Amino acid sequence: MGVLEEFEAISRLHINKHKSELFTTGLQGRELDEIHDAVGFQYGVWPVKYLGVLLDTKTLQVVHYNPLIDKIGEHINKWASKTFSHIGRVVLIQSVLQGVSCYWLQIFPLPEACTSKITRLCREFLWGSKIAPIA
Repeated sequence: MGVLEEFEAISRLHINKHKSELFTTGLQGRELDEIHDAVGFQYGVWPVKYLGVLLDTKTLQVVHYNPLIDKIGEHINKWASKTFSHIGRVVLIQSVLQGVSCYWLQIFPLPEACTSKITRLCREFLWGSKIAPIA
């Protein structure tokens, strides 16, 4: 806690104990209780979402990437009712949809199945159908 208090003093960022959680590994019994009493955080449970991304102690499976796919689908559904030119759809794909994907890619690589789904969603939005009129 001394290190965290020093960080607060230097950065002027304060820890919200109500929003903070304690994650430990390999600790049990009295030692864990002492740490818990010292920090005053509630115990956290894996997996946990941090900044919209699922974090887990194990390798993520394709199903764990569904929030990313859903987020991209939500954007496309919002735009589907509007009339965009072809170049307008290209700009939306490049700026918004690929930006969402890049955010996740900064944290960990996406599996091939996930990138295929994202590519398919973008392609269908761009061309307005599952079949592209040009190669």
